[in-house]
Amino acid sequence: MSRLYLILALTFCTFSAFSQNNLKKYLKFAQEQSQKGDYFHALKYYKKAMEIDSNTVDILWQVAETYRAYKDYRKAEYYYAKVYDREEARIYPSSLLNLGLMQKQNGNMRRPLKHLRKPKRNITKRKRVICTKKRRKNW
Repeated sequence: MSRLYLILALTFCTFSAFSQNNLKKYLKFAQEQSQKGDYFHALKYYKKAMEIDSNTVDILWQVAETYRAYKDYRKAEYYYAKVYDREEARIYPSSLLNLGLMQKQNGNMRRPLKHLRKPKRNITKRKRVICTKKRRKNW
C-alpha cells in the first residue's frame, strides 16, 4: 500500500512540474502575441494559462489589458474588477481608474464616478499621512 502512495506522489509531482513549465510558455507566448498586436491569440493563451493558475493577479491584469487593447470593454471591465477586488490597487494602482474608464466606455455613467473619484481620495489621504510623518520628524 505504501508503494501505491509513493507512485501517486511521484506522478503528482511530475504533472505539477509539467504544468508550471507550460504556464511559463503560455504566458511568454501570450505576451509576445500581445506586443505584436495579435490580441486574439494572446487571449487564447492567457485563458490556457488561467486554466492552470487562475489565482494570480498578474495574469488577470494581463488579460484585462489585452481585452482593453482588443476593445472588448465589457470583458475588460470584468477582469479589472477582479484585479481590484483581489489587490485593491496595491500592486496595480491604475486598476481602479481603468475599471472606471471601462464602465464609462460601456455606458454605465453613474458607477464610474464612484470609481474615478476614489483614487483621488486615496492619494490625498496618503499625502496627508506623509505630511504628518514629516512634521513629526521635524519636531
